Amino acid sequence: MAKRQPLSWIIRPESEQGPLNEKQMQKLAEDFDLSESDIRTLSQRLAYPLSKRFVVRGVLEVIKGLAKGPAELEKLIKELRHAEMRLKRAATLYSKIQVEFPGTATGVNNPNEFYKSELHDALSKVQLINKSLTQSATKHKVYFSGYKDMRRERDDRRSAVLGSIFDAWDAAGRNVSISTIGSSSERTGPLVNFTNAIVRCLTNPTASVNGETIWSEIKVWHSNQRYRSSVSITDD
Repeated sequence: MAKRQPLSWIIRPESEQGPLNEKQMQKLAEDFDLSESDIRTLSQRLAYPLSKRFVVRGVLEVIKGLAKGPAELEKLIKELRHAEMRLKRAATLYSKIQVEFPGTATGVNNPNEFYKSELHDALSKVQLINKSLTQSATKHKVYFSGYKDMRRERDDRRSAVLGSIFDAWDAAGRNVSISTIGSSSERTGPLVNFTNAIVRCLTNPTASVNGETIWSEIKVWHSNQRYRSSVSITDD
């Protein structure tokens, strides 16, 4: 099975109007019975995902990362405590051991002394890191960045673009969902058509997103909506 390639998005400098031109906005409004104001707002929101400034990490990922950060820091501190105890035992044990490396009998450049010194330095560094992180746990916000699923590749720009499209569809009072044709299991419906009408304006060569991918992004969108409604961001 051929590997699906990411869409070739047209990257533009950010502008107040966004990536859609006047003619495109007018046609999209007419074709999908939306106000030009709705389409204009969507175009403005698409400016950042289609700019060079776009970064993968989104607001929702930050929220999740901040929520999980303290617990992950506590795990790290626990591991450092274990490391500190093991290094202490190792240093104590090594202090009682003398490996007869070649030349050690002369007392010149004895590797044992170098290794013992390095082990002591490692212990001191772990103790310093442990102390600093323990103090930081109660003073500073902690962000966990391990949410990205490396087992599958995602077109992050696509996700941001489609999320903006779904937001616009929802703001216009439309249902963020699609239909499935029973005989073929093909995903279809007005939102699929609207999504691809916009994607075709934003890609070169002109491309579209298949219904199954749109359905996957819709499920992520709904999940994000539920998460946003269940959490709040507060400044300490």
